[in-house]
Amino acid sequence: MAPKLISTFVTLALFASVSQSIRYKYSGCFDSPGDLTFELRHVFQSPGLCGRRCETSHFSAFGLTNSSDCLCGYTPPTPDNAADEEWCNQRCPGYAMEYCGGEGFYTIYLIPEPDNHDPPNGTLTQGSYAPTKAPELGSQVPLQHAS
Repeated sequence: MAPKLISTFVTLALFASVSQSIRYKYSGCFDSPGDLTFELRHVFQSPGLCGRRCETSHFSAFGLTNSSDCLCGYTPPTPDNAADEEWCNQRCPGYAMEYCGGEGFYTIYLIPEPDNHDPPNGTLTQGSYAPTKAPELGSQVPLQHAS
């Protein structure tokens, strides 16, 4: 039973990593980090892990190098620093389907602007109140209209 549980956990962790890295826009392989600076070294590094770390700190770009190092910043390297993809050849230890740079080379991603279109839960929207807690079965929740 334990091996199946571990297998399920690993599968879910890999799915989370993949779904998170899809959010970020791949920019390419570069021979310079631009203004990105070292943020985190992790034994299970991946674009999803590094991206979440940099996004939480409100950076707009991140890079991976040497398979386990994460860099964050606001300005990615310029196109003049673009390198052939073959130089970013080190697999990510946290998700081996992706690359985490190379020795002296950087896999760069851009972090999209946050999507602020959804109103927070429990706010007035089009004159009605949306409760943050579901009502109990059989109870009545009146709608409150904006004045």
